[in-house]
Amino acid sequence: MPKQRHTFFTEFKCEVPSQVLAQGYSFSQAACSFGVAETIIRRWVKQLKQERSDQGS
Repeated sequence: MPKQRHTFFTEFKCEVPSQVLAQGYSFSQAACSFGVAETIIRRWVKQLKQERSDQGS
């Protein structure tokens, strides 16, 4: 049986990386706190940083 993919609300996908950057959480701390895999948090933080740099240009 295939694994079921999790879907996250857009607000959650924005809030988690914002908290990581604003509060200085490590990826592993955030993963434990939010119940999301560390690799997903890394991806979301990378995307947020990219969006912020694109808006600043």
